[in-house]
Amino acid sequence: VKSNRRRGEEDDDTIEEWEQLAAEIDLEGEGWAKRVEDTRPNVVTDAALLEVRELRDEIKELKGLLEGMQANASA
Repeated sequence: VKSNRRRGEEDDDTIEEWEQLAAEIDLEGEGWAKRVEDTRPNVVTDAALLEVRELRDEIKELKGLLEGMQANASA
C-alpha cells in the first residue's frame, strides 16, 4: 500500500487467496519452517569449504564400512 501511494497509484486492498488462508495454515506444525531452514543457502561459508566438509564426512563413513568389511572377512 505504501509503495503504491508513493507512486500515486491506488491502494491494493484486494485480499489474496494466501492471505485468506493464513490463519488456517500452520507452517510450523507442517514442518515448512524446518524445510526452509534446511534448504537455505549458507552465504557466510564458502561453497567449496562446505563441499570439502561433506566429502570428509563421506570418507569417514566409507572408512567405517571398509573396516567393518575387513573385520567380517577376518572372522
